[in-house]
Amino acid sequence: MYKIDGVQVNDLAREFGSPLFVASATTIIRNCRAFAAAFSAAYPNVVVAYSYKVNSVPALLGIIHGEGLRAEAASGFEYALARRMGVPGSSIVLNGPYKTKEELKEALKEGAIINADHSDELDILEEIAREQGGPVDIGIRVNMETGIDQLPDRFG
Repeated sequence: MYKIDGVQVNDLAREFGSPLFVASATTIIRNCRAFAAAFSAAYPNVVVAYSYKVNSVPALLGIIHGEGLRAEAASGFEYALARRMGVPGSSIVLNGPYKTKEELKEALKEGAIINADHSDELDILEEIAREQGGPVDIGIRVNMETGIDQLPDRFG
C-alpha cells in the first residue's frame, strides 16, 4: 500500500474522504531547500519564488514561505493572497501579462519586483514613474527567437 510520511493513504481516505489532496510538509521542505541551495550555489544573488498559480493552498504556502521562498504572483488576486499570507511586498515577484495600472502602483509602492511583460506595460510603468517623480526598478521578460519551433502561447 501507498504511504505518505508513514501514513497509509487508505487510512487518510477513510478518515477524510476521497478525492483528497495530500501534501507532505517534509517533502516540500526538503525540495524547497534543495532547489534554493542548487541555484544559490551557482548564483549567489538568486531570488527563488514559488508561483502561486501552481497551488495557492494557504497551508502549503505557509510551509514554502517558512523556508524563505518568495511569492511569485501572476495576478492581482495572487498578489493580494500573498499579502494576506503575511508576505511583504518586497518579497513578491509580480509577473503576468495582464497587470492593471493600480496593481502595478501598489506593487511598486510596496517594493515588489515587477517583471514587465510587454511594451504597453513599459508605457504604463513609465507613466507611474512620472507620477511618482522618480525611476522605478523593474525586470523585463525577454522572449528570444531561437529558430526552434515554439508554442504560440506562453506557459510558466
